Amino acid sequence: MKNKELLSDILGVTISSINTGIPKGSNSIYVIYYTILDDYGTLHQINIYELAHKCKIWALGQKYQLHSALRTNSYPICICWNEETNKKVHFKSDTEFEAIFEATQWIYHNKGKI
Repeated sequence: MKNKELLSDILGVTISSINTGIPKGSNSIYVIYYTILDDYGTLHQINIYELAHKCKIWALGQKYQLHSALRTNSYPICICWNEETNKKVHFKSDTEFEAIFEATQWIYHNKGKI
């Protein structure tokens, strides 16, 4: 996820920068680093598991549900369901997290279009 405005909206803080990586000494858990726009410019991190969950919670507030899954012998998928119109959009990606982040970004850019 590289959209500062969207990440700010999801986390409820104003973010000035975003970076990604795997922290030293970790068990290879990918994280998103972000700096909060405040007097201190504090660097924070969130792992992708926590961020994916926060994306799903944020989507609920937008009247969407995100359902993600890994499929046997197939690709990861995230289904974005609009609660008001009962329409669905499917997102496929290399990882389940990427599919969730793509669906979240789609909601952010297409609010009210389905």
